[in-house]
Amino acid sequence: MRFSLSLLVLPALAAFAFAEPAPAPAPAPVPASFNQVNARDLRVRAKYPEYFGKRTTPSGAPCSSRKRSLPADATDVPPEQVLHAAEMAAFLIGGGKFVSANGTTYFDEHFMRKHEKDVAKFKAGPPKSWHDSLRDKVAAAMLDISLPVYKMWRNQWKDPDAILYLGPSTAVRAKDLAALELALLEDPTFEEIYIEGYRVTRRWMEAAVEYAS
Repeated sequence: MRFSLSLLVLPALAAFAFAEPAPAPAPAPVPASFNQVNARDLRVRAKYPEYFGKRTTPSGAPCSSRKRSLPADATDVPPEQVLHAAEMAAFLIGGGKFVSANGTTYFDEHFMRKHEKDVAKFKAGPPKSWHDSLRDKVAAAMLDISLPVYKMWRNQWKDPDAILYLGPSTAVRAKDLAALELALLEDPTFEEIYIEGYRVTRRWMEAAVEYAS
């Protein structure tokens, strides 16, 4: 027996037309962790408004901009110069030198020279030329709005053993970044440090820990 195509299709169309539509799937619940992160973001922004500006995303790769709290990763640093978090905190607070637990003084002459220049620049008072004034305003603006950029930069390291330079011969492991932040804040002498031409204050670090963790 032969059936035309229309006879085969029409009953199916009729059944489809009179069938009750299936209920729409319920929206997936929003994870509690997402709400917690959102609430924390709003809280930190309200507490530290000076560190958030119109530009909340980096214009390029975080390590390619001039604000490099830590330059790009490296693999050729001797193991004895890869400092632990507490050692690196002491190194930064000491302007490029510190005394280790065994009484040995560690120092990085290159970092110390840059640190001296950075301190002199910030202690010199008002800049003498419009070029210096513009440069300092741009630098301050980059620091003020850099928390989202810093968070993206800090959380980008997938390899926990990646080694990050703070100077040509001094480094820290990516996995120690969070511990380094806390070590700085745990030191009562920490008021400000200078890295790559920028001043990082205790308040900025407190905001970074709350926002980037």
